[in-house]
Amino acid sequence: GRIASVVCIALSLGGAYATLYFESLSEFMLAIFSLTLVPFFAVVITGVVSRRATAAGAIGGALCGIVMGGLTQLAYHTHWLHSGSELNANFHTAIVSFAASLTVCVVSGRQGTAGQQSLRTDLLGLTETAVLPASNTLYILAPLLLVCCLLLNILCS
Repeated sequence: GRIASVVCIALSLGGAYATLYFESLSEFMLAIFSLTLVPFFAVVITGVVSRRATAAGAIGGALCGIVMGGLTQLAYHTHWLHSGSELNANFHTAIVSFAASLTVCVVSGRQGTAGQQSLRTDLLGLTETAVLPASNTLYILAPLLLVCCLLLNILCS
């Protein structure tokens, strides 16, 4: 508890001082999101798509994505890598974070054994259930929702 509080305070102070190196707050927020949210999005996508996803793979993938994103940002700020702007650097950071996180999650899922999988289902209280096929209504509603979103985007921009 106490160590976590000290680490969180140190990170928040470091983040506050890091805003001095960005031209605007939106660039800083984009850098934070590309470092933190993108790896977790890759973990969620892996968990949704793959049945082999494990908790250890999710934690390892998220941490690997954050570390790789941080190293990419460091490389851009120390001019080891060059980009046209801060926005391009954040975009490439997000790509590297996502790719690293997704790779670790997928590889660790393939490395898992059946014993680990059954342990996970026992701990969560999950049982094997039959997967029901999607109804035809969903196949009609999904494109309709996409068209509505595109129309709203065109009308509101």
